[in-house]
Amino acid sequence: MRLYSFFIAIVLFVGLLSFESNAQTVINISFKVIVPKYKLKGLKSLEIRGSGEPLSWDKPTLLTKVNDSVFATEIYFKPSVRAIEYKYVINGKDWEELAYNHIASVNNGISVIDRFGTQGTYYPEQFRFIPKSALTADLSLIAKAVPELHAGFDRYTNQKEFIEKVSEVMKNLPNLLTDAQVYLAISEIMATLKCGHTYANFYNQNAVTHHLVFDRPDKLPFTLQITDKQIFIVKNLSNLKGIEAGSEIQSINGIPAADIIAKLLTLVKADGENNGKRISDLQVTGLGKYEAFDIYFPLLFPAKKGNKYTLQILPFRSTSNLEIDVTTISRQERKDLLQKKYNINDLPADSLFQFKLINEGKTAYLKLGTFVDYNLGLDWKKFLANAFKTIEKKKISSLIIDIRNNEGGTDNIPAELLTYILNKPIQIEKSMDLVRYQKMKPSYASFIDTWDKSVFNFTGKVEPYQQGYFKLLNTENSLAGIKPKKKVFKGNIVLLVNEANSSGTFLMAKIAKYNKLATLVGTETGGDNRGINAGVIGFMRLPSTKIEVDIPLIGTYYNEGKPGGVQPDIKVQVPAMPFLYEKDFYLNAALEYINRK
Repeated sequence: MRLYSFFIAIVLFVGLLSFESNAQTVINISFKVIVPKYKLKGLKSLEIRGSGEPLSWDKPTLLTKVNDSVFATEIYFKPSVRAIEYKYVINGKDWEELAYNHIASVNNGISVIDRFGTQGTYYPEQFRFIPKSALTADLSLIAKAVPELHAGFDRYTNQKEFIEKVSEVMKNLPNLLTDAQVYLAISEIMATLKCGHTYANFYNQNAVTHHLVFDRPDKLPFTLQITDKQIFIVKNLSNLKGIEAGSEIQSINGIPAADIIAKLLTLVKADGENNGKRISDLQVTGLGKYEAFDIYFPLLFPAKKGNKYTLQILPFRSTSNLEIDVTTISRQERKDLLQKKYNINDLPADSLFQFKLINEGKTAYLKLGTFVDYNLGLDWKKFLANAFKTIEKKKISSLIIDIRNNEGGTDNIPAELLTYILNKPIQIEKSMDLVRYQKMKPSYASFIDTWDKSVFNFTGKVEPYQQGYFKLLNTENSLAGIKPKKKVFKGNIVLLVNEANSSGTFLMAKIAKYNKLATLVGTETGGDNRGINAGVIGFMRLPSTKIEVDIPLIGTYYNEGKPGGVQPDIKVQVPAMPFLYEKDFYLNAALEYINRK
């Protein structure tokens, strides 16, 4: 404890150092925006709003009309402001529709020219470096706050190991850092906790991190299937000929694939030693907003000059290696090529729900691809009701529920599902919910946001437990009081599971197995049987670097949990390159079981 206190004192002293001093008192930036013709009609005012004082999201800064379609203004910033993000607003209410905010570097003499409603292109070299002192300040906050807040802080690591990692990262910092170096340093520290709900969340970062770290043209021009030691090409989106599906990337820039994967696994979030979940997260489909490989690989293994990587490839069905250079592309460029060459597109969340009759109409197949219900256009309650009406009408005796590749979400969808399949009161495995504090310190609370404000003060709701934890009183699993429908399905149920099931779907698999509601078919799930940290997440925005980190504030601990995820009743053997086969190994195994039974 004395070592810990001494370390914290040192890092806090260093961390309190602010951004490098600047002799200038203000930095002037001129903004010009071109408004398209269809937006000019009825335009009475054009304003800019953003972050980075004096910009504000609440108070507008008006632009002056230069000519029919061009508006301009000048804004003066303090030298302590390194970068800003902003949007333009017409008539105080018509905001630009952008995937991410505009950003700009705060440097003297900068002139920004934007087109209203058009995303700009940004380059890291346009932005000032981040001084070591800024990152050190945030790392010292992490070193102090995480052990006091994280509800599963010492499940898989201990305080000494965590502090040593913070110290190691600090020791190796250069004096000036890029945004990429800052994000990587923070990610390395948070990954030490081996928690499936703790990381510098891709989806919660600001526009500066998105544009300068995530959205760079530094991605391999392939989609990939990754195992624990091998990398296979699924779709070749480069201009190189003769590299077909199943070709193996044996090394990149002279680094063996197995070493690359091992290093990547140290950053990918998962519970404990459950590397199946980490490997699942490393797959590259090219779809969605972000994928872990695309973010971590360029940070750990930067491309050579000219945005090139040298690959050693073993072409499919060949015994001779091939050395090639590939030029990297952006994630959007890869998406465009997937659409153009293979007609593969991002699909809406509603497409993750499917119901049909298979097995010559004798078996119902119900796919639930997400438990996140707040962004669905689909009336999922009606969807479930109609599915079970069909099952009843057709007198179906076997049901396959497919939750593969579904991490989880809210309890709403699984709770509704259970009302259709419960034949007896549900039994919940004995557990307890633990937290690290009674009342969150104001110095931490000022940097944390969350959806459940009650987590800032547990006074009267907890009792001291042990080793610095407090036990939440009068807690009950939200699924415990579920009442079944009048008519429930009483046939044979198979639940398809895989490594991605790590949060709400891990709990669904655990409940199904504990209550013998279904036969689990597939592979070991994500999560950990000793419990997961997923009750309420605190979103901590680090004050100096503005990186956000997810910190679980409530942890669930099972009384008799063994390491690892939920084991299936019937384990499916999946080949290293399943994409070469025109069949679903999981579904086939489920149907074989049903037909045999």
